[in-house]
Amino acid sequence: MKSTSTSHMLFLSMLLLLVSLLIRQETTAQANDNSLSRREVKQIALPEVIAFLKKIPSGAEEQYGFANRSEFLRASLGEPYQVYTIDPDSIRDGTPLGKQYMIPIDEWRTPIIVDGRYCSFVTVSRVDGRPRAVEIGGAVLAKEVGEFEQRHPKGLKAILRLFQLQCDYIVVISPGKKVDDGAFYPLLSARLVFRGQAFEKESNLSLSKLLPIVREKYTEQLWLDK
Repeated sequence: MKSTSTSHMLFLSMLLLLVSLLIRQETTAQANDNSLSRREVKQIALPEVIAFLKKIPSGAEEQYGFANRSEFLRASLGEPYQVYTIDPDSIRDGTPLGKQYMIPIDEWRTPIIVDGRYCSFVTVSRVDGRPRAVEIGGAVLAKEVGEFEQRHPKGLKAILRLFQLQCDYIVVISPGKKVDDGAFYPLLSARLVFRGQAFEKESNLSLSKLLPIVREKYTEQLWLDK
């Protein structure tokens, strides 16, 4: 009886170990799968661009940033922008150094460019766990981002979207640095939200300087308790 009980316990231990290993492998695979390079994002977006452009109703081209349909033939894709956000809960108790505040949201915006002009974006996001090109649009934002690129052509770029405040920043990331180390430039939507706080068109802040201002605005608009 004792031998049977020992064998049973050994079997359960081995079973638990096997389940633990399987869970760890699945988690690792998902984590690896969640990491998309800019090249992979463009490869996902490229085959869908023509199909998306064809679906634009005749006469609605300007709503998508195009002067006419002939521009579709000259369209190309620029470098994708990964979208990040800051969760209000992450700054509820202050903004100490060392925490991760910039959260990627599994969304990329890839600009559609015609003759050097940013017309619109192809959005790549996850559908049922798989990255797919889901829509085009955002002509107003694309135009502003394109103008920003002309003034700041160097460095990798990302977009910080503060959903609760409905505003965006461009993050310029130096080579070898993380997005948290980038320079945060307010786009028009952010300058309107934070007006009166010395946000000029060409001003930029580090994340450590931006976080207290964002926390104050979240609190003011009741996303955080006062």
